[in-house]
Amino acid sequence: MLMTERIEKATSTLENGSYKGIDGLIAVAYWIGKHDGVKEVCDKHSKILAKMRKRADDCRYHKMAHAVIGERQGATYDDIIYHPDYSSDFLDYTVDEIDV
Repeated sequence: MLMTERIEKATSTLENGSYKGIDGLIAVAYWIGKHDGVKEVCDKHSKILAKMRKRADDCRYHKMAHAVIGERQGATYDDIIYHPDYSSDFLDYTVDEIDV
């Protein structure tokens, strides 16, 4: 069995609610790694966008600069990238004891 097949098998058992044993350990480790990667990308994007907004605010023609970077008037959540793997719902499983 290939490593990717083993991980797919383990994550499918976690999605079914049975996360005991080595399958549960593999699946939880996979989801934690996926969450950390997505979090890193989203946080970097937020920092870059904050710098762009700061530069636009400092420009003489700040309204035009904000229009160039794609700001919408009154939008408050444009700096957030939504990705379902960024939620930490699966972290509820990490407090449970796993018998290996």
